[in-house]
Amino acid sequence: MLTALLTSFLFTTPPPDTTASKRSCLLPLPVVYYTPETRLGYGVAATATFRFRGDTAWKVRPSQVTFGAVYTQYRQWLFYLPFQVFYKNNLYIAKGELVYYKCNQLCLSSALANGAYLRHSTRT
Repeated sequence: MLTALLTSFLFTTPPPDTTASKRSCLLPLPVVYYTPETRLGYGVAATATFRFRGDTAWKVRPSQVTFGAVYTQYRQWLFYLPFQVFYKNNLYIAKGELVYYKCNQLCLSSALANGAYLRHSTRT
């Protein structure tokens, strides 16, 4: 009985998709992390994927824009907006990231022989 049930699930084909593919999608996500510089950080991020109306080629990559906002235990704000935009059937491509960090960050410097951390502030 179990074998027949599994066989019917494994070898049946799903019905054909008769709906048109979506041109856009939005995915909200919670953000929670911990780093020594900021301690606990929490916030929200949302990723949007979309295609332009003029994109008619079958293999056109969808454009993607993500926005995130995070608040930390040290009362610091982090905002980021990475994006990849494909236009005119992938003829034009724009990629980048806009960020605003109002917090301290640790960075490694290869010039420091003793391997100590170099602390710098990104406060404006």
